[in-house]
Amino acid sequence: AGEVEDAYIRARDLCAQVGAIEQRFIAEWGIWHVYIGRSEFRKAREWADKLLDSVKLQSDSSLQLQSYHADWSVLTLTGRSHEAVKRCEQGWQLYDREHHESHAFVFGGHDPGVCSRNMGAWGLWQLGYADAARRCHEQGLALAREIGHPLIIAHAYNWGAPLYEFCGDHNKTQKLAQAASNLATEQSLANYYTDATIFRGWLLAQAGETEEGIRIAKEGLAERGARGTAFIQSYYLALLAQANAADGRLKEALDLIKQAFRHMDRSGEVWIEPDLYRIKGDLLQQSGDQQGAERCFHHALQTAQQRNTKAYELRAAKSLAQLWQQQAKVQEARELLTPIYNWFTEGLDTLDLRQAKSLLQALG
Repeated sequence: AGEVEDAYIRARDLCAQVGAIEQRFIAEWGIWHVYIGRSEFRKAREWADKLLDSVKLQSDSSLQLQSYHADWSVLTLTGRSHEAVKRCEQGWQLYDREHHESHAFVFGGHDPGVCSRNMGAWGLWQLGYADAARRCHEQGLALAREIGHPLIIAHAYNWGAPLYEFCGDHNKTQKLAQAASNLATEQSLANYYTDATIFRGWLLAQAGETEEGIRIAKEGLAERGARGTAFIQSYYLALLAQANAADGRLKEALDLIKQAFRHMDRSGEVWIEPDLYRIKGDLLQQSGDQQGAERCFHHALQTAQQRNTKAYELRAAKSLAQLWQQQAKVQEARELLTPIYNWFTEGLDTLDLRQAKSLLQALG
């Protein structure tokens, strides 16, 4: 809400007048958090840089940790996965529960140690380390449960559900989304409830209850929009697009992907860009537009390679190889997919790698 931004800016100005350095940092962190929530990542980047600059000459580990917290969040969601994982690890090394557990009551309603594990897990998965990503998430979830605060636990559930969706583990995704929904209902945590609702709808659609799943996912997205929450909106739009595609509603699915691209371009939240192109390509292929699909797969592949996000590179290569297989370009498909599949040394139980293995076996 605009009132929140205004309050933090006024607090920042008052702190500057009286020289309250720590209080000014807290107010500026609040301003950063407003822009993150709105998915205004260019502004969020500016404020994260200010926070990092403000602690360079200080020895306060608490403020340094929270400057890292702002930085790893922006890095992760603007597609800089290597830097994000490094920053998450720096934050985790700095984190001390005894000294930093109270941060949740000042900085954003969640624990920085748990957040470093949540965001670190996302980055590790994108880089191609699914086993390390899952261990990282479980480490954060264990810490959240030890702290025992409902908001912190809900935060860990909320970030875990997408991670396991990335891994293709619908059962674990469902468990985490349901746990988030239950806790959010009990504690009246509106944001976490609506995010869990979108997952519930997507899972129903994947299980064949497409009409009901689409209805529920739409409700969740509408509630998010009514509150002005735009954080990782492109990802949730992509989930709804896939739910529509499962029901054969390809036009609706493509329209949702267009919305996701518009949000990404407007916000600067580009972490999902390779997968949006890959999903668009799959939808175009299902619609009969093979040339359009191939262009999208190439774009997804190139973007993933530029960012060294191996998980997205594998997905794009798999989709392109499937298309080439249908066009009888078997050798080209095999030569494309083999090296990226062979790069992976872990996460072999994840859906993408199992599908890639099966495709390579079919290609001979």
